[in-house]
Amino acid sequence: GGGTSDGSKLGVSSWADQGGSREAAFWIPFKLLLARTWREQVRDTASLTIKYFMNSFFSLLFGVVYLRMARDQISIQDRTGILFFQAMNQAFGAAIGISKIIPQQLKVVSRERAARMYTPLPYYLSTFLVTLPLELAPGIFYGTVIYFMTALREGAEYYLTYLGIMLLENFAGIGLGMCLSASFTSVEMAPQLAPAFVILFLMFSGYFLNESNVPVFLIWLRELSFIRYAFQALCVNEFKDATFSCDPSVTTTCIDGNEHLERLNFDEITIGSNCAVLGAMIVGFNLLALGIVYYRQPRYLAIKKKAKEV
Repeated sequence: GGGTSDGSKLGVSSWADQGGSREAAFWIPFKLLLARTWREQVRDTASLTIKYFMNSFFSLLFGVVYLRMARDQISIQDRTGILFFQAMNQAFGAAIGISKIIPQQLKVVSRERAARMYTPLPYYLSTFLVTLPLELAPGIFYGTVIYFMTALREGAEYYLTYLGIMLLENFAGIGLGMCLSASFTSVEMAPQLAPAFVILFLMFSGYFLNESNVPVFLIWLRELSFIRYAFQALCVNEFKDATFSCDPSVTTTCIDGNEHLERLNFDEITIGSNCAVLGAMIVGFNLLALGIVYYRQPRYLAIKKKAKEV
């Protein structure tokens, strides 16, 4: 909206005219941009309501479909499926939703940056911070609902590890979303291109295609898939050293959690190492996004004063 932007511009302009310190050059624009971006994101209550309603609906739907899974051989496949759904849902929700945030503000922000009201850093940080409560809090809530409705692995340490992995994946998804958002020039591009990037990472998550069957020339895509690291860690948390009851009348082959991880080719995966990779990806995605924002800042030729004729 025009009113919100004008208010922020007046605040930054009045500071700029007075001449501020280097510290003020960051904090004053940062606080103004943070307030404005927050208002812009929460103002669209219809979109937020629809988004949270659909997320709630699917969380309850999957909770009912996988309700109170038994710890038997059949549940092994079901548990893998719900964990994959969780990893996929976190990635889509964060990356695709965030990819629209910068294009929505592009015209106003480009005008303000051309006037040198602020540098890209306070703008990027304020935009990133606004996304966190809107994405992380609902993610924790929906993840918790599904965890206990479906009766995933009992134990506080397993639940907290699960939440930690989900939060890291959410952060990585937000980082990817910021990269895409910084690259797009229009709001229309986001829903068209962002899903393609997420689907590409989804293909190499380790669920559709076994780790060992990935073609050599596509291994780099597998290594870049943040969904893969989250899904692997979730599976290790659920199945490592876990036992499942066996009824010979139902199945002829009985396996435990470790054997299931071997079948997935996840037997050498550790939660700590995968979380470290996710942490590195979060830093990498955000640095790349910030670099794109800096690269795409408005550039104009400097006006040269004519030399006075003698």
